[in-house]
Amino acid sequence: MVAQAPDVAADWQVTSDSLAAWLARETGAAALLMIKSLDVAPDLTLDDLAAREVVDRALPAYVGTTPLFVAGPRAVNHAAQQLGEATPPGVAIGLRKKIA
Repeated sequence: MVAQAPDVAADWQVTSDSLAAWLARETGAAALLMIKSLDVAPDLTLDDLAAREVVDRALPAYVGTTPLFVAGPRAVNHAAQQLGEATPPGVAIGLRKKIA
């Protein structure tokens, strides 16, 4: 599917982060949950996460308007309960840059 997609760059800037975002966008997923090895602050934007290399730098171009959640180690304790309630664990990530 991705191999035939002209909008997916074939370079190392695009990792599994961007591929997951692209697939979520293309399939109309209700949300995308990314599991990471660190916890993220709730005030970080997607651009912040890319700049800090928590996600790849190409991800903002691929996620579109799909709601994005990032779950780190602290989210594990409540993940099963939240998923059972159809609530993604982790932090909801804003898609836009902060306005100073």
